Amino acid sequence: MSRYRYTDRDLLEEREHYFYSAVEGPGFLAAYRASRLAVLDALPPADPPAAPAGAASFPVDDAAEIVTADLLAALEADPRADWLDRLVQRFEVTKRLHARYDGRLRKPSGSFDDLALYARLAVVLAHKVARTQDLKWLNALLKLNDLLCSRPAGRRGDIAGALARSLAAELDALAALGAFEDRAHG
Repeated sequence: MSRYRYTDRDLLEEREHYFYSAVEGPGFLAAYRASRLAVLDALPPADPPAAPAGAASFPVDDAAEIVTADLLAALEADPRADWLDRLVQRFEVTKRLHARYDGRLRKPSGSFDDLALYARLAVVLAHKVARTQDLKWLNALLKLNDLLCSRPAGRRGDIAGALARSLAAELDALAALGAFEDRAHG
């Protein structure tokens, strides 16, 4: 069996750009699936997801600054495609989620090592993918989960529940698309 190379190094420290990835066939899918299932098996038992904290507001046009955690809170309550697309586009370009951005969600500031931001976006995308099977969002979910799974296991404890939910949704989406012969992820 081949290995799933997208999680064999810390992608937060050493970005993966995914440019013109080679088609690797069924062995690649088997390695991917085994890698994801190994992470799921190693995660500590997770608490159930917390209830949404109530309506958070989206940034206003020309805001001086967008706090990523606040934007994610708004997306968790109401996953509007326009804001979700913009945040996903930021992640796709840089493979980073920063603590803050300018009012147009262009220039980042603050740290990019808060795994909770990545995990929260992954869960929002997981819910969207489960409802829509939108391949653009599934693609972003795969990359977010690659990044989260590439982190050392000891650093994933605080995001275990979110990671388990996003990985299960990712595997279910790929099974529904026929990626696995037995169509079950676990």
